[in-house]
Amino acid sequence: MLVDVSPVATAVARLSTRPRKGRCALMFTSARRFVPALAGLAVVGGTVLVRDYRSWRRLGDGGVPANPLGYVIVTLLRIVKREPFSGRPYETMCGDAFDGSWLASLPPRRGTRPSIDPHPIPQRQVDQFGTDEIVAQTQKVFDAVVAASDNLAYAPSGFETRHDAVTLVGSALNHEVARRTRGEIAHIHPSDGSMHMVFSPSDATEVLRAGWGERHGLAGFGRLPLTYLMIYAPRDADELAVVQCLLDAAVSYMNQQK
Repeated sequence: MLVDVSPVATAVARLSTRPRKGRCALMFTSARRFVPALAGLAVVGGTVLVRDYRSWRRLGDGGVPANPLGYVIVTLLRIVKREPFSGRPYETMCGDAFDGSWLASLPPRRGTRPSIDPHPIPQRQVDQFGTDEIVAQTQKVFDAVVAASDNLAYAPSGFETRHDAVTLVGSALNHEVARRTRGEIAHIHPSDGSMHMVFSPSDATEVLRAGWGERHGLAGFGRLPLTYLMIYAPRDADELAVVQCLLDAAVSYMNQQK
């Protein structure tokens, strides 16, 4: 069957003969309609970006350069942050050669968990702080643990870069996790009183269950072991006593000599 294509050909011919100037003017008019909307989006986006950058800078230094380049790095890392509360990632790790339980059943932490800033570096809590006196007492707990062992010393944190960390020294790096962290076990964040510690899989599970901390958003990436947890700032003497137990457990796990 023959199809009459003459109407189509006529329409195409008319389009091709339309004055170019008219077509350009029409395109320009159409594009111009979007300019105010695009400008508005740019202003709103820029305002949000500036506010987020300032919010990130208020967290203080730690881990990445404290400048726009560091902010870009941290913003990209937000895409790969891990879920922080489940103990399921440790199920296959419990019972490994160096796993163990140094924590008895922890009492549940009182109240709700503190709010944590969404930027993964530096990881900081933004409410439920302890007093300056409690922060000072926390430092004394760390000092006493370091002083009690020949295998421990303070060394610059490889993760925070601007704070000292409780660190294994000499030939004490006896298992894979200790070698991965280059001996780093725990450190305090002076700005908010929170801490980071490395636990055994069994103890990490217990810490999460009882609500005393949460998994770092980037745990398991790079040199950060999967059991690298943020411990919330103690608010009183009773919570400081729990922090003492947590630090002792972290040191016992990392300082195993098998």
